[in-house]
Amino acid sequence: MSSIIRQMVRWGLSSVLGGACLGTILAFWGAYSGWLDLCSHFRVVYLWIEAFGLLGCLVVRRFTWAVAVFAFLLINISQFMPFYAASAHQAGALNQTLRVLQLNTWASNRHPQRIANLLTGTGPDIAALEEITAENYDFLRKQPVMRNYPFVVRLEKDRLVLLSRYPLVGKPQFGIYPALMKAKILWQGQPITVMVVHTWRPIGNYRQYQHQLQRLGALVQATNRPIIVLGDLNTGPWSAPFLRLIRETGLHNTQVGQGIQPTYPYIFPKTQIPTWMPLLPIDHVLASPDFSTLKRWNGPFVGSDHLPVFVELVLSR
Repeated sequence: MSSIIRQMVRWGLSSVLGGACLGTILAFWGAYSGWLDLCSHFRVVYLWIEAFGLLGCLVVRRFTWAVAVFAFLLINISQFMPFYAASAHQAGALNQTLRVLQLNTWASNRHPQRIANLLTGTGPDIAALEEITAENYDFLRKQPVMRNYPFVVRLEKDRLVLLSRYPLVGKPQFGIYPALMKAKILWQGQPITVMVVHTWRPIGNYRQYQHQLQRLGALVQATNRPIIVLGDLNTGPWSAPFLRLIRETGLHNTQVGQGIQPTYPYIFPKTQIPTWMPLLPIDHVLASPDFSTLKRWNGPFVGSDHLPVFVELVLSR
């Protein structure tokens, strides 16, 4: 019986490792199929599996397998390297940085005080909040920190909120496909368009997910720069529709030069138990070339299944 169990464990681990290696290759073909594109969202997962698989092969002295796994690991690493190279967006800056916060608060969040504490302790200039329920929003707007954000845009139906220290210019606009708010803030005398977006997941209805990113790209192209897009886009940075969005709009991903920073899932589904190691970088801050990124980092756990994302931007002259 013990030998059967060992065989099952061996085949199970080999299947997981083989699946990661296969996914590493299939992820390159996402432009041809929704199912193939789904493979691109999990490159961080493949990286960890291949790294531990390589270590395991070396421990049991399966050197031929180790060479094969190492080759797939290198292929995967090559897709991470651009995010750790120096960013090309190094523009001459104004005297002040703009600190932005992106946070999917999670509709099941039972700790709105942690969100208020996050705003108090970090003091972002603008904050984009998704999945914020009416109950949590009502709690938040009664907190003293909200005096720092006199300008608020809210799309109640789709649970989107934009908080700003700076005055709004003109009238905000709203969209439902994807759920989107677009507002202009006046920062250092410069109007800046801020979009808060929450797209559908690619799992279940890939075509709608794809169409929403196309729609977002069209809205960005029809908007005057400078532009900042914040949101839970439910996509990794290697997905074909996401790469098309970047290519067609000229937006740059603020993770470039800052490293891959996974934000989801920070807790196990339908629990409050932390995983401690999110694997999917699906929360994004995208900016037009007018901006350069000084710093980008993940914030602490605030009761959500997503981690907060902070970015410090500077605007070119």
